Amino acid sequence: MECPDCGYIMTAFDTECPRCARLKRPHGVKPPDPAAAQAVPPAGAPAPPPRSASPFVVGLGLGSGACVGCVAIGCVALVTFLLISRSAVPRLIGGAEDARLAKASADISTLESTLEQYVFDVGSYPTTDEGLQALVRNVGNRARWNGPYLRGSIPSDPWNGAYQYRTPGQMGRAYDVFSCGPDKKPRTKDDIGNWEPVP
Repeated sequence: MECPDCGYIMTAFDTECPRCARLKRPHGVKPPDPAAAQAVPPAGAPAPPPRSASPFVVGLGLGSGACVGCVAIGCVALVTFLLISRSAVPRLIGGAEDARLAKASADISTLESTLEQYVFDVGSYPTTDEGLQALVRNVGNRARWNGPYLRGSIPSDPWNGAYQYRTPGQMGRAYDVFSCGPDKKPRTKDDIGNWEPVP
């Protein structure tokens, strides 16, 4: 079919002209007259009756045209969101802190296992001065050092602090491996070490 406006040949699948966007009409059907669509009623003709509001809207006293259902649903959704966020945000924060504690505990367990492998090879734990660096390089020039015992470098704790090491341990063990925790200060109550499990 040929477009009457621009002459473009449309296929049977086109619903409008790809060139001028004129709608395709079956053969013999004339487009509506725009003047007829905007016809003004003759003078003296009665005005059309006003649209009446639904009984639901009138019953609530909100007048016609108000979308009461939409407003009510929006209010309920907003209140629900606020209630959920008020209770969920602290839980999310607490969950993130629990994850950090669990990661610190896992890192400390890994460091303990690695220190035991070090002792098996060298015969003693690294000194406090040698520290955990003895696991990645032979800082004490030990003859039987067979490392590195960790790939890469010593990991940081979940609060971007360094894991601490001291020997002999001050918590009844041969050595202490610990994180200073969120406050990044040693010997405070939030320290996480190999002397006690993370609750």
